[in-house]
Amino acid sequence: IDSRSDDYNTITTGTAWAPIVDDERVLHHWILYRTKTPQPDGGVMPCQMPSDATFVSGWAPGGLNFETPEDVAFELGGPDDYFILQVHYHNVAQYDDALDASGVALCTSKTPPKHVAGVVTLGTVWIDIPPMSKGTEASGLCPAWATSFLQEPLYALASFPHMHELGTVFRTDIHRGGNEGPAENLVTVDPWVFDDQRFYAHDPPVVIQPGDALRTTCRFDNPYSFNVGFGEETEDEMCFNFV
Repeated sequence: IDSRSDDYNTITTGTAWAPIVDDERVLHHWILYRTKTPQPDGGVMPCQMPSDATFVSGWAPGGLNFETPEDVAFELGGPDDYFILQVHYHNVAQYDDALDASGVALCTSKTPPKHVAGVVTLGTVWIDIPPMSKGTEASGLCPAWATSFLQEPLYALASFPHMHELGTVFRTDIHRGGNEGPAENLVTVDPWVFDDQRFYAHDPPVVIQPGDALRTTCRFDNPYSFNVGFGEETEDEMCFNFV
């Protein structure tokens, strides 16, 4: 919904979120989604995400609180919106007393913000890391033709890089004016540390113009005797930047 719309006074926005980490021994990550598909209040179920689920916020080990700039808020929706907290666990140690109540706390406002923030997901699911290999790269491009549909520039407030345990280096570059245009680094994490998945604030915000391209590249070392590909388990890998 456009922030200038007369209907915006029915929408709740968020100005900050904070992770609530309970049993950190088994908590891998969580993602908060918004959907208009009705959900049972307080329901618990396997992850079967509706097709209209929209990323609101997320957390991985090392993640911190996040607060928007003074004139910015992120959309939380209205009376007909529902939330799903998708939680992934990793209990390789087989703790038999694992009982988790992790979640997220939100600061909300009904005051219409000057700017509304959302999340753009960059990266790739095409990951194939050979056994006993070093420096294997996976790269995903948000091409210039896609950003050319923007009606105005985007302002990147922060980057939330995400890989798993084989990751060694993470970076996202902006190619100005086209897929092969001059590169400007948006974020680099070198070395990558799985237990330190913080957000990286862009202050001042980085301007992404229509026609720019964004390339996200992840580098991996695989010490195991088997291939590792994309997947949601910790033993799999990911390459995402939630901007």
